[in-house]
Amino acid sequence: MSTTHLSYCRNCAANCGMKVEVEDNRILSVAPEREHAISAGYLCIKGHMNADLHNGQENRLTQCLQRNGDGSFEPAAKEAMLDTLAERLRGILDRHGPRALGLFFGTGSYMDPIARPTAKSFVSAMGSPNVFSTMTIDQSSKWVTMQRMGIFASGRPALEDTDVVLLAGNNTIVSHEAYPFTPVPNSNQAAHIRAAKARGTRFIVIDPRRTETARFADLFIQPLPGHDAAIFACLINLMIERGYEDQSFCNRYVSHLDELRAAVRDFTPALVAARARIPEEQLVAAAEMYGRARRPSAGCGTGVCMSDFSNLAEHLCETLNALRGGYLRAGDVVPNPGIFVPKLPREMVIPPMRCWESGPRSRNGQYGQIYGEFPTSILPSEILESGPDQIRALIVFGGNPVMALGDPERTLAALKSLELLVVLDPRMTETAKLAHYVVPPPLPFEKSDLTAFNDMVFFKPFAQYTPAILSAPEGVMEESYFFWGLAKRLGVQLTFKNAIFGMDYSAIPGGIKLDEQTPPSREGLLAWLCQQTPVSLDELKTHPRGFEPKLPTMILEPPAAEDTARLDLCPADVAGEISDCLAVAAQSAKSYRLSSRRLVESFNGMFRLNERNLGRKVPNYLYVNPEDMSREDLGEGDAVEIIGDRGQIVGYVRSDSTMRPGVVSMAHCWGALDPAADPFGRLGGHTSRLVSLDDDLQTINRMPRQSGIPVDLRKMPGLPEWADQ
Repeated sequence: MSTTHLSYCRNCAANCGMKVEVEDNRILSVAPEREHAISAGYLCIKGHMNADLHNGQENRLTQCLQRNGDGSFEPAAKEAMLDTLAERLRGILDRHGPRALGLFFGTGSYMDPIARPTAKSFVSAMGSPNVFSTMTIDQSSKWVTMQRMGIFASGRPALEDTDVVLLAGNNTIVSHEAYPFTPVPNSNQAAHIRAAKARGTRFIVIDPRRTETARFADLFIQPLPGHDAAIFACLINLMIERGYEDQSFCNRYVSHLDELRAAVRDFTPALVAARARIPEEQLVAAAEMYGRARRPSAGCGTGVCMSDFSNLAEHLCETLNALRGGYLRAGDVVPNPGIFVPKLPREMVIPPMRCWESGPRSRNGQYGQIYGEFPTSILPSEILESGPDQIRALIVFGGNPVMALGDPERTLAALKSLELLVVLDPRMTETAKLAHYVVPPPLPFEKSDLTAFNDMVFFKPFAQYTPAILSAPEGVMEESYFFWGLAKRLGVQLTFKNAIFGMDYSAIPGGIKLDEQTPPSREGLLAWLCQQTPVSLDELKTHPRGFEPKLPTMILEPPAAEDTARLDLCPADVAGEISDCLAVAAQSAKSYRLSSRRLVESFNGMFRLNERNLGRKVPNYLYVNPEDMSREDLGEGDAVEIIGDRGQIVGYVRSDSTMRPGVVSMAHCWGALDPAADPFGRLGGHTSRLVSLDDDLQTINRMPRQSGIPVDLRKMPGLPEWADQ
């Protein structure tokens, strides 16, 4: 007989409530939980695909594997594997020192409040600073902005209190990426936006595609990709020129406003409209709508953060908020005071820290850490370039760097050259196929969990505990046990902390020492996390749909009299980037710009091999405006070569009138790693082949250009009708 359990999805930061029907340790069905306080009956298709993975799709791994000399894999007994691993790692560190060890963690690690801090604790205990993650592949410009400008600690107002919302390069309805970088909640966004519009909130959407989110826009601006920084500079210029800035807020909380005014003066509507190929009047309308708002809020997504001048664009977008004082202010009620990550109760600025200027640096001394992480784009060089502190052993946890990074041949060569590569993943990913050891962890419904990670993104106080509702296969190994088991064998002790996202692990206070002989109890660590909060684990367990604790109302207090911290709107390096942006006038000789596209059926690289996607035959189409199809004599389904400055890939055309002419789009992290294995691109083009790890890089975070890539299209005649193959 089947039983139905209440739980929540852990694919992304939406954490949608779910009903999961189980029989004989197999998921029969999943459905949205309509009484869930956060998702309110919303669940995207990836929640169903997660159930498919639990049931064995995507060739789910259920036992540890070790690679033989001929490249094949065979099952490995867990404890014996840890013994061998520890011995090999000890030998590497004895020969090369602690910096020979590196950790890369990705999307699959973020939702687990036990595994990620244990992984970080392990690397810290081993004495290595080499931590990398997907954050520096897509959105580290947000971290750069926080460190160059500072942070207004109270954050953005709730959507209910916002009358104008500006969203740039953020298709939140598909990506579920929103709060705290925009005022839109992280789940069921369409419903929240509809309700906001009914209350009178107006939306400005800036995107090269008329996205699902753009359909709700009161003002839709459709520029060429890569001109976001210039657009924001123009809006700032118009707002300052017309006196729309909040003088009281600026007098108290910002610095270098005069320098900013001078830096953006030449970004006129005529100049920017000509470059971005948009109407001048739209820029004027956006400045007026935003500048006259009672309480506006602006935010960017990956479309901005992966394109040209991404650090500057993010900084100038946040400057729009600062000019209008678009934050929670003294006297405002804080919508979510925080359970696991308490908010500061006072109106204040956390000043710029420029953390990359102190602490550990890359081996060549050129790059510092941002919130305890090095830019991931330096990882291949840190592995390949011989000499002291060369990375020789890498642990990859919940990510697929060989697909996510640019220049895959170089990344592939780097990973193949390692003395030891260990991958913790339930799938035999392209990176896992290169590993010496593959460790599959239990999947989300096979372990108990807490929404601790999402505490900072929930729009109201909320926490949910879920028990394990399935038994994990005997051969899998929980990530925290893996790192603890290695630490035990290597004679180091781990310190478990509440690893707040975006904080250097070493800077997080407190924590508990894990026993060196007794494996950590997952329930015990979840209980410890709750002990740091107003809510106990036992109390959470009595609320299977999640708990909305009645926390004391937090009303922001006025700033302390002695507090003089300010947001730096235009430090010298930002002024230099504004000047560089102004000087870039020439368009690429290529005819098109390839933008990165969000698909509701996948999350970064996850679920692209789900049968629901494979059933679509070519999961990763090249989306082209019909006008461009006519110009290039392309028909629906035609194969084309997509030719960039760094290489070329194959794509199959799908007509899409939501694209602006001159812009095409594909999803990131798809396709075959080896072109020879998929010469006709049936798995979708691998866009990383068009991305350079040497050119078009941002300073500070070494962010490559992953979107808005200049390309040409060339029809491929004479190909067989692949759909019938």
